[in-house]
Amino acid sequence: MKEIENTEKSAQEESSNDNEVPKKSYKINVKGKRRKKCLRDKAAPRPPLSGYIRFLNDRRDQFRSENPNMSFAEVTKVLATEWNQLPADKKQQYLSAAEQEREKYVKELEAYKKTDAHRNFVQRKLKKKKVHTAEKENPELEKEKPPSDDGKTVFDIPIFSEEFLNFNKARESELRYLRKTVTDQEQEVSILDKHIENLNVGINKLTDNTEIAKYTYEIDKEHLNYLRSKFLEALAHTSLPGNIESPTIETIDDYVIHLGKLIKSSTDPSLIAILKKAINKIDVI
Repeated sequence: MKEIENTEKSAQEESSNDNEVPKKSYKINVKGKRRKKCLRDKAAPRPPLSGYIRFLNDRRDQFRSENPNMSFAEVTKVLATEWNQLPADKKQQYLSAAEQEREKYVKELEAYKKTDAHRNFVQRKLKKKKVHTAEKENPELEKEKPPSDDGKTVFDIPIFSEEFLNFNKARESELRYLRKTVTDQEQEVSILDKHIENLNVGINKLTDNTEIAKYTYEIDKEHLNYLRSKFLEALAHTSLPGNIESPTIETIDDYVIHLGKLIKSSTDPSLIAILKKAINKIDVI
């Protein structure tokens, strides 16, 4: 009887095992695309930071301490908005500092290009380029090349494991950061383009105003010379009391000013009558 029960129990277990979906450990090969390493000249001067990056570095730590629960991406987004709304005078401080650093960097770079360190770097770069060209022309060289130990390019990770999820999470985080960096750079370029556009508009406006001012000045100057000649013509032969000398083209301005003071202080009606008679002959149009 016990043997029958054991047999039935064994059969049930086998049937139960057959109905279950067997757990499989899937392996995936995630082949990372081998990136072409770029030689970096560590001895060269470091490129300057832009005005926007300077602003971020200046504000990020303080803002994150005031808002500890915000993520890095949220902090960057808020600071980008703050940069866009920053008054022009305050924004100019960062842009001016960046421009000064850029000018300094250009001078240092020009000086560095004359050093042996730069020449050695150029030689190493040319040598690597020749090797890369040879590998491109002969793929067998690339196949024979031993795998690099700098980093894993092939991953054997069980699917849906914690390691796999962490790997995907890290990749997604890196991609988000890179996308955000690209967006920030594009936004900064857009801001600079707008700034340049505003400067060009201001320059064009100032140029137009300068041309108008020059034209107006020439017209006023020509009209003033015309009035001087007419006043000189009218007053040259007019005899005035007090032995006042007749005006010349060089003294006509002072002469007219003197007459104005004389009219205000004089009580002689004949003087005013003489001047009115002379000035009425002037065509000021």
